[in-house]
Amino acid sequence: MRKRESPVNFDTEITGTGILSRPYSTVHHGDMIPLGKSNTFTYSIKAPHGLHARPAGKLAEIAQSFDCEITICANGRSASAKSPFDLINLGADQGTDIIISAEGRQAQAAIKALKAFLVENL
Repeated sequence: MRKRESPVNFDTEITGTGILSRPYSTVHHGDMIPLGKSNTFTYSIKAPHGLHARPAGKLAEIAQSFDCEITICANGRSASAKSPFDLINLGADQGTDIIISAEGRQAQAAIKALKAFLVENL
């Protein structure tokens, strides 16, 4: 498999254009998130134990119920919200800001449900 070369330095924040000509912001060493979309929000983890196994499992269960792609970024990494293991590996402790973005047919409903879960549980 050929390694994909990057035309930009991902160690700095930049703004560019994605493959589909949508604006993106590059943060945390290359994680790409859509800019200016209502299907993106930031949340600061308030729970003392952070995003551990039980809330990660419930968050993934909620995400799996929607027909859309949902990504969560934290600590320089990104993960599918539909994978509890990947969510735990984000290392989102108390005080960590996470960025949740969704794209697809049910993206707005997914964001609403995930936001409600986070506010109530994390």
